[in-house]
Amino acid sequence: MTGPSSREEDRRRRFLVLLELIDKLGDGRKTQIQKLVYFLEEEFPFSSSYRFRMHHYGPYSSELDDDLLSLKVEGYLSIAPDPGGYGFHVSKKEDAPVEWGRPGTQERRAIDQVIERFGKHEVSALELQATIHYVCKSKGSFPAAVLPLVKQLKPKFVDSYIESTLNQMREQGLLPR
Repeated sequence: MTGPSSREEDRRRRFLVLLELIDKLGDGRKTQIQKLVYFLEEEFPFSSSYRFRMHHYGPYSSELDDDLLSLKVEGYLSIAPDPGGYGFHVSKKEDAPVEWGRPGTQERRAIDQVIERFGKHEVSALELQATIHYVCKSKGSFPAAVLPLVKQLKPKFVDSYIESTLNQMREQGLLPR
């Protein structure tokens, strides 16, 4: 009998990272988790098979959403609508033991860093930051060309807020080179 396939190992690794991230967040939001995993992929040494595309609330991965649903179906997560009617709350079920262990040291360190850097931000701020990052990366250009496109994609944000977020991200070294 052989061990788990590389596909199954990748799935287990993704699940462990998601469970660790969600456990550290406590009560996360689906949109927040999407953006934190996006930054985990882009800024830290974590690689998964998630493919992000631009969506209404910024970069979005349907594979990540599928993994969250699988973890819910398998009894590891609770995903419930927000009582206020906006979004979904995601939390790790306390009584769901994870028999696979924990993510590796490097992955746990990356999770800690992404939570430290982005975890306290409001979901709307994460949406804008991830969108700016995604546009810079996909267009291979910087502020002058990026600003009008981000304004077009995110009309709900005032121009000055987009500009200040872009400048802050540039100063913090959070934009692709």
